[in-house]
Parts: sequence; structure tokens; C-alpha cells
Amino acid sequence: MEKINCLGDACPLPVIKTKRALKKANKVEVLVDNLIATQNLVKMAEQLGGNVSVVKENDNLYHVFLLKEENSLVTDSDITDITIEESKYNYKKEQPYIVVCSSEMMGAGETELSKLLIKSFLYALTEQDVLPEKVLLYNKGIYLGLKDSETVADLHLLEQAGVDIMSCGLCADYYGVTDDIEVGTITNMYAIIENMRLYPVVKPS
Repeated sequence: MEKINCLGDACPLPVIKTKRALKKANKVEVLVDNLIATQNLVKMAEQLGGNVSVVKENDNLYHVFLLKEENSLVTDSDITDITIEESKYNYKKEQPYIVVCSSEMMGAGETELSKLLIKSFLYALTEQDVLPEKVLLYNKGIYLGLKDSETVADLHLLEQAGVDIMSCGLCADYYGVTDDIEVGTITNMYAIIENMRLYPVVKPS
């Protein structure tokens, strides 16, 4: 059984680390320090069709045991229907999409939390099984791709994986940061609209 220490890890790191581990091992034990993390892992196990159990040692230490069972949701009598459903699911899963960021924050709550959320969002985006075709940055969203940004490393990873990172040139000029853009290319509003018209859009707002 592979053991993962996720003590001190913020969401979504425990889920991402566990998902990686389950690609290599059928049995995984995960150590987490909060109830929300156990609930997220249970939901993931349910989606994967495996077995999961949680043992609480104290308020700051939980053991989550996951057992991956291949084809656990498939029976011989259901194989035709399952194949059809899986084909539909895979089609949706692989459908191209783009991500649009118009702010250096995610949501409208506290600034510190909102910046933490967008950082977490972009990191989680790099871990998706299906990456977006493009990431469009406009208005304050262009700050995510500046050389001193805490998110620029994840945008570099996406770019290296083949994702186009595009920042609004008008916005960069307005904020006087054109020379500080470190990742991707400069684009224009015509291209931004065209991409938003052609692709399903994921917008962390």
C-alpha cells in the first residue's frame, strides 16, 4: 500500500496527489489534517468507483484508505450500455475548451483568499486530464502572466504542454506592464471574442 502525507496541504493538493498515486498503485493511504479533505477524497473515490474508508485519529489527523477496483462499475450484462455511456462521457471529457481570466483574483471575497483561490485554480488546471486549448487573460487577469506573479510558473507549464497563453494588448498597455509579460503572446479583442465564440468557456469568477 502506498502512503501519502498530505498534512498541511491545502485544497486541492490532497486530491491531486491521491489521484497521481492511484495511477501507480491499487491501494493508497492518505494522511490529511481536516474533515473537508476527507470528504473531497471520499467524493473522488466514489467517482472512480473504488472503495474508501476514513479513520479519525484526532481532530488534526485522519487516515483515508482507498482501494481502486478496476471495472467495479461494469457487469457483463451491462457492458453494452456501459460502453455507450463511456463513449458519451469521453466525448464530453475531451471536448476542447478555453479558460478566461479577467482578474488576478477568483471570486469577490477577501483579497488574500481570492488571490489564493486563483493560484490554486491555475495549479489545479495544470493537473487536469484534459488541458484547455487556450488561456485568455484580459483586464487585471494579465497580471497572472507577469514575471513577478506567483502564478506565472503554472502558466509556463501549461504553455509547455501546448496551451496557448494570450494576454490582451490593450489591457497591458493601459496598465503599463507590456514589457513585464513573461508568458504567452499578446492578443487583441477581436481574437478574444472569436475564441470565446468558438469554444466552451471556463471562467474562474
